[in-house]
Amino acid sequence: MMHSELASIRIRAHTTRLLARHGEHEGHLRERGMELDELSEYVSGDPLHSINWRATARSRTPIVNRFHPTQQMNLHLIYALSGSMLFGQPPKHTLAVELLSALGYAALLQRDRLRVTLFDDRPRWELRPTRRPGVTEAIHAAASTLDLHRKQIDYTALEHYVMSTLKHPSVLFILGDFLTLPALEALAGRHELHLITIRDPQEETPTLRGRHRLLDPLSGETHSLHLTRRTAAAYTEQMAAHNAALDRWCRTHRVDRVTIRTGEDAIATLAEHLRRQG
Repeated sequence: MMHSELASIRIRAHTTRLLARHGEHEGHLRERGMELDELSEYVSGDPLHSINWRATARSRTPIVNRFHPTQQMNLHLIYALSGSMLFGQPPKHTLAVELLSALGYAALLQRDRLRVTLFDDRPRWELRPTRRPGVTEAIHAAASTLDLHRKQIDYTALEHYVMSTLKHPSVLFILGDFLTLPALEALAGRHELHLITIRDPQEETPTLRGRHRLLDPLSGETHSLHLTRRTAAAYTEQMAAHNAALDRWCRTHRVDRVTIRTGEDAIATLAEHLRRQG
């Protein structure tokens, strides 16, 4: 089942050209490097350090490495772990896993340097910087099997971790539900920051009424909840105020934000958003 899910994610990431806009970056977020283009015979003036001694030994004639310049982007995907990501139909966590896998695949498809971290108050799983295309299976497996119960994101710890880890300007995609404001000002000042906000419609405009027993994934406790029209309206108003504050924070710190809701085609929604940003 996991292989078929991952195959579907890859196809959709490819057909939507998920990171096409970021693949065209030419600014400070891309680093120049050199990539082997071909092997050819030595000609007068070629630097001696370009000689491929193994190929020379095989052919019995001097062979050199020919390189061409490449540009690659440093891309860091971060899943801000919280038990609240288990809420929704389907769970918000399902969309987060899908987007992590799709973004990872799209980044490696265009040969960017990819780093992935699953983080709450410390890294729970990490993928060190790589350009190997086969690691999307590891990303999908690690995120899919993660236990989110009793986990809660600590943005101060996350910012300290990233600032001490990333040595070069990078593009950061942070996935989470952002039910609290992120304290990531220093991070936004150094890197290109994108918040992918994953929500369930019932979180923002609840339509349920009556008494319900709900499991709190942060504490593990069960609570009784009585939803009336008045309490639902008050909750909706509070969520709208929180979202407005989140948008103000993003504008102030020049952070891009997109909201993706359960039930949507997450990959297509994100691809369309990134195209509009371009």
